Amino acid sequence: MYKSLTALGFALSLPALALAGGEPARPEAKSPAPPTHPWSIGAPMPRFAGQNLADAKRGTVSLDSLKGQPVLVNLWASWCGPCVTELPGLGRLDQRFAPRGLKTVGVSIDDHFSEAEMVVGDLDLKYLMLFDATQASMAAWRAENIPASFLYDRAGRLVWRHSGLIRFDDPAFLAAIEVALKQP
Repeated sequence: MYKSLTALGFALSLPALALAGGEPARPEAKSPAPPTHPWSIGAPMPRFAGQNLADAKRGTVSLDSLKGQPVLVNLWASWCGPCVTELPGLGRLDQRFAPRGLKTVGVSIDDHFSEAEMVVGDLDLKYLMLFDATQASMAAWRAENIPASFLYDRAGRLVWRHSGLIRFDDPAFLAAIEVALKQP
């Protein structure tokens, strides 16, 4: 008798399913969790603050203060030949895209403030340069090598990353900048 009642209940529910679109209700799908590894596209910008190399008082600047802006973060050191080679190109990139809202941030992991300060002065770099003697930035971005660069959109999500020298004419890099600039 139980089997026949179950069959009857199922048979009676078929017309209701047909009227409702033919499928039973499903629980709402949950949004996937945002990526947690700093190298994952879509990951949020790590929290970091460093001493401002251009500030005579050596004030601290937090990347949180740049929320709402697309940001290109570049980890470098004065003892890293490829890093120093790349810095003037980042300066030109900053001049080109800063008027459209891109904020370029260099983060020096040198042991001494004066070493990083000398490179920035010698190369006459005008974009935001931070000093990180504790190498907290390397841990925050889980970077194993430098130079390492990370591009974030206005929402603070990673849209591009690169370990090694940036090719400033790379179409994928330039397209990622355009995406970062256009994202709300």
